[in-house]
Amino acid sequence: MKRHSADTVLLFSGLDPSGAAGVSADIETINQFGITPLPIITTLTVQNTQNVTFLEATNNSLIQAQFKSIKEDIDFKVVKIGLLGSSSQIKAILSFLLIELIYLLFLTLL
Repeated sequence: MKRHSADTVLLFSGLDPSGAAGVSADIETINQFGITPLPIITTLTVQNTQNVTFLEATNNSLIQAQFKSIKEDIDFKVVKIGLLGSSSQIKAILSFLLIELIYLLFLTLL
């Protein structure tokens, strides 16, 4: 059974191991509003509070699999996009979201 969409936010964001930014900060902020974050990690970073020394983009097929898995089970209407690790990620995430938007528009016309 799908959960209600009003209480969730889908996140595409990078992982900052210092906790000062990225998905850690997004989750903390969203939780303060009593909303459930649905995080998909787009980029792994090596950083501290002062410097980023390395980035590695998550494979697009893993991002797509996570997106499909979430949308099978959970309705979401809000998406927050943070750090994307490559131009191919931008294109892939855009295509996922456009397909979802077209599907939702189609449903409203029925």
